[in-house]
This record gives sequence, structure tokens and C-alpha cells, in this order.
Amino acid sequence: MRHGRTDLNRDNRVQGHSQTLLDEDGLTQARKLRDRLAGETFVAAFSSDLVRAQQTAQTILGNRKIALTVSPDLREFDYGLWDRLTLEELKDRYSDEMSRMMDGDHDFAPPGGESVTQLLERTARFVVQVKGQVPEGNLLVVCHGGSLRGLVVHLLGLPVANFWSLQVDLASLSIVDVYPNRPVLVLFNDISHLRHTP
Repeated sequence: MRHGRTDLNRDNRVQGHSQTLLDEDGLTQARKLRDRLAGETFVAAFSSDLVRAQQTAQTILGNRKIALTVSPDLREFDYGLWDRLTLEELKDRYSDEMSRMMDGDHDFAPPGGESVTQLLERTARFVVQVKGQVPEGNLLVVCHGGSLRGLVVHLLGLPVANFWSLQVDLASLSIVDVYPNRPVLVLFNDISHLRHTP
């Protein structure tokens, strides 16, 4: 899952490694996810170490007796100096750099930030660590748009060129079944549980 809405999301600002809290709508979105997954049993739960993901994960877990493991490998894309800027500000100040990144230079990093290649390396590291430690069963993983893209690209063996082609909405649910021979994408970016959220 991707975390619920924050003030920066509401204001259309870039939100990378900033520590931000869910706003009221974000808390409502997290509760909608909790209700949707109320009948599911999880053998383990993980989230990014950023607060907005932890809040979302704890809300979804509710009264389940499962410890939440936080991992910096699940953090959002590190936008460096672009963090907290609006899209308009980005276009005004960094138009050429934005085009370079979005047009497929996966080794390009915003000033003080990271590249898509680096993000994919850490999300792949998370997958390898979890595969070696967690028993078979449902895993709850709450992260961010960038890291969720990274997980899907890695698990499905997609070309890195597909990274920016994956839409990941706030509080969306995606499901990947992992079999011995291959992972299978069962559901992606589903927000049907949010239909009645104001």
C-alpha cells in the first residue's frame, strides 16, 4: 500500500524524505484501508521508516498482535533539494533536469538526492532480506509511490524504463503473489475502498 494523504500531498508539493504526518483525509484513507483488509491475516508487517507510512501501517494493523518492522529501504524517492517544492516551482527552476529524469536517464539524481537506479537497488535489497527471513503467508508492506514502483519493477522483472509509467495513488492497494517460479501481479493501484471518502 501507499500511505494516506499529507499536507504536502494536498498542496501538490514534492514529498521525498520529509517527515510529514497524515492529514485528516489521510487518516480517513488509512481507516478505509483498515476496513477493507479487516478479514486478512498477516504473518509480518513492514513499512518505510517515514512517519506517514508508519501511521498508515499502524492504522491498518489495528489490534493485530504483529510488530511493525520499519525499513529505510522502503523510503520514498530522495528528491534532495527538490523536496517540498511545488510542481510549478520545479518547472521554473529545474525544467531541464526534470526532463532528463522523466525521459529515462535513470542514473540522474536531483541535487542532493538519489537516482532511480539507486532507489531500485534499495527496494531490491528489501525484497532479498524479506525472502530470507519471513515465513510463507500474507505480508503487509506500506511505503510510497516511488518505493512501491521500485518493488513492482523488481518483483516482476520489468525494464527500468517502466518505472515512471506506473501510477501509484495515495492509499492504494496492490497485490503481488510470489510463487517459486515467478511473481504474479494480482491487483495494482486499486482505490475502490476510497469511493465514499470525502
